[in-house]
Amino acid sequence: MGTPRRRSHSEHRAPTVVALLAALALYLTLPPTLHPRLRLVVAAVELLALVPLLVLNPVRLRQETRLTKAIGSGQAILLAGATLFALAELAAQLIVLPADDGPRLLLAALQVWLAVVIAFSLLYWEFDRGGAVRRRHIDLRRPRTIDFRFPQDDGPQDALLGALPVTWYPSYVDYLVLSLTNATAFAPGRSVPLTTRAKLVLAVQSFAGFALIGVVVVRAVVLVV
Repeated sequence: MGTPRRRSHSEHRAPTVVALLAALALYLTLPPTLHPRLRLVVAAVELLALVPLLVLNPVRLRQETRLTKAIGSGQAILLAGATLFALAELAAQLIVLPADDGPRLLLAALQVWLAVVIAFSLLYWEFDRGGAVRRRHIDLRRPRTIDFRFPQDDGPQDALLGALPVTWYPSYVDYLVLSLTNATAFAPGRSVPLTTRAKLVLAVQSFAGFALIGVVVVRAVVLVV
């Protein structure tokens, strides 16, 4: 007998491509004081890395190789790291630059914050349960590590029948909501981080968002005064 597997419809490629392009647009249009050449290099690497991923899975995420998995993971890590670096630079500039630059930098802070939310959503989407391809084709004898437990993992409840056996898998939108909730409430909402790496990455995003919001509030107060 073959190995039992639990299968579901493959996830669509479009949402993550749109999210990546949106994050790069926000990142590239930051003020020129934030290392424009570095941002161009990062954007070029991100777009080049996207090519083999689209060639292998142009519409739906049905297959992957070790190489494409490494490329996808590296792409997500690079984007998250680049946006965090831009956030740190911007926070420093918000503190030291003259008041005349305040409005422009406050707008840039919103751009960075949104880029960080998208970048971390792609990071969560990439590593949870082995990634988009693996979590849709789970070997029941060798289950993947679950980094985040969502409410839907428990299945719907019915007053008469109890828990109904359904197959549910998180899609990119679930990770986008997770990232947005973590960035605004500094907590993952109803999603529960189960692994150490998930908790650490959530903590990094929460701290970065909290630090940026704190600096922005101080800068706004200075501008008003």
